Amino acid sequence: MAAPIKLFEGAAHAGVYLKYRPTLPQKVFKRIVDYLQEKHSKPFKLAVDVGCGSGQNTRPLTPYFEKIIGVDVSEAQIAAALKREDKPPNVEYRTGQGEKIPIPDNSVSLVTCFQAAHWLDYTAYCKEVDRVLQPSGCMAVCTYGNFVPEACDGDKTKDARLQKLHTDFYRGALLGPHWDDRRKHIDNLYAEFSIPYQGSIRDDSLQLVWEMNVPSYIGYLSSWSALRTCLKKNPSNPNPLDEFQDRLKEVLDAQTELEQIKVRLKAPIVLLLGRKPLP
Repeated sequence: MAAPIKLFEGAAHAGVYLKYRPTLPQKVFKRIVDYLQEKHSKPFKLAVDVGCGSGQNTRPLTPYFEKIIGVDVSEAQIAAALKREDKPPNVEYRTGQGEKIPIPDNSVSLVTCFQAAHWLDYTAYCKEVDRVLQPSGCMAVCTYGNFVPEACDGDKTKDARLQKLHTDFYRGALLGPHWDDRRKHIDNLYAEFSIPYQGSIRDDSLQLVWEMNVPSYIGYLSSWSALRTCLKKNPSNPNPLDEFQDRLKEVLDAQTELEQIKVRLKAPIVLLLGRKPLP
């Protein structure tokens, strides 16, 4: 088993991740729970969210389960999750690897992994999920793809310029070389991933739509692992986000405070669902 990949370490990065990373739409969690209850009887006592980060997609599971345990390899991310003011009482966070989930055998109704499966030794992870799942318990793997930004004023020409600026920043000479090779799995929407249970499904009918002001958009970009790696390797160079923001102002024809200007990000969602068979 390969050593765990740690690209979201450090309190500063964890804080940015906590503040600026999105929560998936409620439809995703409803779809997962509906699939679970087709074969798995209530009450749902325990769910585990692997690669939980600072808990963005752990908390939405709380209405459905007596207890949810979020697991992440990053101590900084877990610390950020524990500091949240909106931490529900039935959520617990633990530091641990997805390939060595700190949970007893056959004890879990649902194991989720949101936007993190590409960082895992996926074969080892699937075996570990099978170990902790109860019979008829479910495994859910979910990712959202690359965002496509839009201005919120209906100007299609402005949208096209904004999308080019965003894509050039993502793939360009400054950041492009600093993306980990596993980022390709986001680019191809987990085309190479599946759940090793008979009858498992892939649902790509959902979409993440996220509206924010310009400073929050810049904040989201600042959470990118490639940007963090670029800054770490080139500490004396200007932050690439400074030039990006200047160009963004031109594209959006900003005539007012950036806090008053909205952008909309859209990304496709892929949801993989599978059920552990009865013995």
